[in-house]
Amino acid sequence: MSRSAVGRAGQYGTSEIVAIILIAFGGILTGVLLWPFGLVPLLGLVVGVILLWRSPAWTSPAKLIGTFALLAAFSFSMLFWVLNLMTAPACDPGTSCTSSSVSGLDVVAWIFAIAALIIPLALPVYLYRQLAR
Repeated sequence: MSRSAVGRAGQYGTSEIVAIILIAFGGILTGVLLWPFGLVPLLGLVVGVILLWRSPAWTSPAKLIGTFALLAAFSFSMLFWVLNLMTAPACDPGTSCTSSSVSGLDVVAWIFAIAALIIPLALPVYLYRQLAR
């Protein structure tokens, strides 16, 4: 599909900028904040994705990348929290709880955490560059 069939290059307005901002902040904050505090950024993220899909300024591949990258970032952040809970040391009440060993799951959890932060930071840059074309 040609670019002219999707939208005019360099033609964007307020809704596209709002979509990028909501995707940027919603993507980062949703993974960091826990329930119920993560609900507001999650709603902002959903609105950002809806604006992304409603806009003719982006191509279909850019819209797909935007949507699936956010789903991946959200999944990575959830996996980080699950793996952190799985590797947390079990402590008895009234005793000190220290664990100095790093397991393979700890490393995997931090890889997911880094990916969950990098994707929402890189995605708005990608979407903005796609607008400028």
